[in-house]
Amino acid sequence: MKNCLGLIVVKHKILTYFFILLFTILESLFIIGLFLPSSVLMFFIGFLIGKKYISIYYSYLIGVLGCLFGDLLSYYLGKLIIKNFSLVKNYFLKYTKINDKIFFLFKKNIFFFIFCGKFISFIRPFVILLSGMLNISLKKVLFPDIMGILIWLILYLIPGITTGVALNIKDNVVFNSYLFCLFLFILISIYLCYKWYLYNNNLYLNKYDIFFLDKYLIKYLLVISIILVYYFIYLININKTFNIFLNIFSNLFF
Repeated sequence: MKNCLGLIVVKHKILTYFFILLFTILESLFIIGLFLPSSVLMFFIGFLIGKKYISIYYSYLIGVLGCLFGDLLSYYLGKLIIKNFSLVKNYFLKYTKINDKIFFLFKKNIFFFIFCGKFISFIRPFVILLSGMLNISLKKVLFPDIMGILIWLILYLIPGITTGVALNIKDNVVFNSYLFCLFLFILISIYLCYKWYLYNNNLYLNKYDIFFLDKYLIKYLLVISIILVYYFIYLININKTFNIFLNIFSNLFF
């Protein structure tokens, strides 16, 4: 199955790159981006890079251009919506006071909202659209947007690339299990940090939340999770397969 996938991708590289371009454009578009499983698709693209079926440089460059083009479409779509659709204008007029406060905060912290919005799936397609609707200068939008795209692509591709590289190593069950545990505890640590942030800012008050955790429990779990992250980094580092992994990983860039 893996060999079949490799043969298809290698024989149709242009189509694969076109798929990456199309996906990154659609993923950045308003509404459409909400229904695309971006994490899964980015993992798959990263996996293809890790298996050396496609170039890391071409894939990354095409991904950046696709995201940027999609964001520009969303920006100008926002301008078009606010100019031509009376329903939207009526909504803004109806809730003028509330919207004025929201828009003031958005304009004041434009870099923060656009940059951080890139990393939150359900916000990502709306932030650039809203920038266009508020008639914010494209110059102010482009810098945080490009910064966000560059980092977002790297973060979303790394798990797939790592998996693809690890699967190139024979007899790597132990090493793969260490990698899996490392990624798992990194994700748990990020989640606990997020909960801790909400608690400290009095934003986490819902005791009916399925994943409700006590403040002190979050603190202890976070400490344990971070210790385990370092522990698995240590185990990966002393594993004999690590040097082979680094070798294959570094070969992706040459």
